[in-house]
Amino acid sequence: MTTFIIVRHAQSVANLQKVFAGHYDIDLSALGFTQAEKAAAYIQAHYPVDKVYASDLKRTCQTAQPIAKLCNAELVTTPELREIFAGEWEGVSFEQLQKDYDEDYTKWRTDIGNAGPTGGETVRQVSVRIWKKLREIAAENENKTVAIVTHATPVRTIVCPLKGLSFDEMPQVVWVPNASITIVQTDGKEWKLVQAGIDEHLADCKTVLPPNV
Repeated sequence: MTTFIIVRHAQSVANLQKVFAGHYDIDLSALGFTQAEKAAAYIQAHYPVDKVYASDLKRTCQTAQPIAKLCNAELVTTPELREIFAGEWEGVSFEQLQKDYDEDYTKWRTDIGNAGPTGGETVRQVSVRIWKKLREIAAENENKTVAIVTHATPVRTIVCPLKGLSFDEMPQVVWVPNASITIVQTDGKEWKLVQAGIDEHLADCKTVLPPNV
C-alpha cells in the first residue's frame, strides 16, 4: 500500500493579493512560511515520509523544503504537479476576472469541472496530467509513504473522483486550505481517500481562498 500525503502549498503572495496565480511564479507570504513549517512538523510527527514530490513553482518548493528537511527525505520537483495553466488569467485579480471575463469566470465558479481559464488548461486536462503523475509515483514507490506538494485545483481533481463524483459534480468538492493535508492510499489498482483538507496543525494560521473563486 502506497500512502500519499498531499499538501496544498502554503499561503503565497498571490493568495494574499487575491490574484489568480496559475503558473505565475511567486513566493510564499510571511504567513505562508509559518504555515509550511507547521505542516512539516505535523507530517514529521505523524507519517514516515520516504520521499517528497513537488510542483516546480516557488510556492510549492518553499512549502516542500521544510517537509523534506524534517523528514530527511529526498525532494523531487516536477512541472507535472503544477497548478492549472491560467492563460489570460495569470496574475489577474479575482475581482477583475469577473469584470473582464464574466462568462468564462462565472462558469469557473459554478461549473468548475467543465471549465478552464480563458486561453489556458481545462480542469479536465489538469486531472489527466495529475492522475498520470500520481500513478507513476505510486508505481515507483510501492509500500512507501510519499508527500506530494501541489496546488488547489490539482487537489480538487484528486479528491473529486475519490469521492465518487463526476466532473459535473465537482462544485460539491470544496477548495482545501493553504498548507492543508489530504491523505490518499493505493495498492496500485484501487485508490482510497482517507481524509481531505486536514488543517488542525494550522490553528489560527489557517487561510482559505475567497468566496469569489
